[in-house]
Amino acid sequence: MDKIFADGLMFQAPSEKAPDFIIGNLSVNVKKFTEFMEAQQNERGWLNLSIKKSKGGNLYVELNTWKKENE
Repeated sequence: MDKIFADGLMFQAPSEKAPDFIIGNLSVNVKKFTEFMEAQQNERGWLNLSIKKSKGGNLYVELNTWKKENE
């Protein structure tokens, strides 16, 4: 299955100067992300996203499409 990237949502690692308790930063394009959420939500109205690291070390947000086998 192809990756579905979260349109309108960007996760970034914190700057080197950030305190240890900062894990990362989210940037949201409200219009694009709202459209993405409405299009991708499941039958119960939930949207599951995973924050991942590419082989090149870049962070990204991907739609988590995993479902229980009996669904």
